[in-house]
Amino acid sequence: ADVTAVSGLFASGSPEDQCSKMCSAKGHMNPDPTSGSDQILSCSQACMIHFRGWADCISFCHRHGGSGCELSIHGCDYDMCGVRTGVTEEGKKMMFNNDACKYGCTLEVKSPATAATTCKLDSTESTTAATTTTAATTTTPG
Repeated sequence: ADVTAVSGLFASGSPEDQCSKMCSAKGHMNPDPTSGSDQILSCSQACMIHFRGWADCISFCHRHGGSGCELSIHGCDYDMCGVRTGVTEEGKKMMFNNDACKYGCTLEVKSPATAATTCKLDSTESTTAATTTTAATTTTPG
């Protein structure tokens, strides 16, 4: 099924639920948008990044096992050192070559009127800033 058809099948529920269901339907592991594994963004995390308005979502998908456990975008924190769930060989392959993240960036979430598209922004935080935190460094992409 194409992305539009998959997105239309799960057009109800919270954005997190929709992302989880759409990614699970495609066979991606880690359907919980609050947790990824192996220092790589999951499909459902990427879906939420896209939903929250980061137009260049795919730029965050180029990750590997040494990329760091956390990523903060628009004041939302994405943990990527959780335990793998829903593990299949195909799911691992899609995750490790970043296809799961790239697919998540293409999904369209139908937003309820009450859904928050940002997390904990305050007046001093830029809405276009993104940081990657590792044990010793913090970087801000340009």
